[in-house]
Amino acid sequence: MQSFRHVVYIFLYIYIYVYTIMTDLRGIFLQQFPQCKDMEVTQRNDRGISVAREVSINGEEVKMVMVFTSNMWGRKKQFKFLQENDFYVDGLYNGTSEQQVKELNKGTGNFTKFICDVIADGSLYVRSPTLYWEKTFDIVNRWRNVIEVKKRLSHKKPWYIWLKI
Repeated sequence: MQSFRHVVYIFLYIYIYVYTIMTDLRGIFLQQFPQCKDMEVTQRNDRGISVAREVSINGEEVKMVMVFTSNMWGRKKQFKFLQENDFYVDGLYNGTSEQQVKELNKGTGNFTKFICDVIADGSLYVRSPTLYWEKTFDIVNRWRNVIEVKKRLSHKKPWYIWLKI
């Protein structure tokens, strides 16, 4: 009877250990995006990660935040074309709502540089992309509601820049 109890305890210990490793979303994220180790990376919930950086503009601190979501929804993938451990951008915040109204960080290039630092030499998946993503980054793949982007080479301009409308 006592040996059975030991087996149960060992099984529970292994289960908790494996569960802890599998749910360490921040660790999984940092394996895919090691360039974010110097940024503020926090786990928001069982599927969400936020990456933040602060910049000072006119003496006021502006916190830029990118929210990532894991492709795993329970035990199923949310998007079949992505891998289980892939993350996609689900939200962007360029300061507080008051700072956004004042357009404090608008047009400075800080936010785009922040995104480029997160991308580094890789790519990002973006859910429900706006025109900003198409204007600023190269699109690698496009699906129904998700795009994959990478940094645009500085010398390459998008084709629509040359159109005079």
